[in-house]
Amino acid sequence: MNMQKLNLITWVIVLFSSWAADATKYNECGSANAYTLSVEITPCDSDPCVLVTGQPVTVGILFTATADIQGGSASMQVVQDTDIRWLPPPNKTLCECLNPSCPIEGGGTYDYKYTLELPDTIPSHQVDIRWELFDEREILFLCVQFPMEIRAL
Repeated sequence: MNMQKLNLITWVIVLFSSWAADATKYNECGSANAYTLSVEITPCDSDPCVLVTGQPVTVGILFTATADIQGGSASMQVVQDTDIRWLPPPNKTLCECLNPSCPIEGGGTYDYKYTLELPDTIPSHQVDIRWELFDEREILFLCVQFPMEIRAL
């Protein structure tokens, strides 16, 4: 398949995904070698998303790589003003959460999805969640930050 057809198919998928799902508002926070197309939090039916501790939440990040990247890891933080609280790291590798899976090729579009439960130790308040993806050398290649409201059980 030639590159023009592949690019056209990729953009059709991206446009359909954006139309079919409510994307979460987000900010880039230091991405290199990738650009974010959308962030989706499930369940989320408000802006900002309201999530309950102890309940499952899925984070989806659709991105296009601008360079070849070998799989690595992810980190998540709760950011409130200048206070940063690290959440437990994902129990899956980066490659296990990607569709298509690794290796990540420059120009390719990838869907990262991870499901977790917010720890009960996080108090109810409005925060930003920072989600970072790293390559195999632990060099940051994608970072997004999005607002959410956390409610304790």
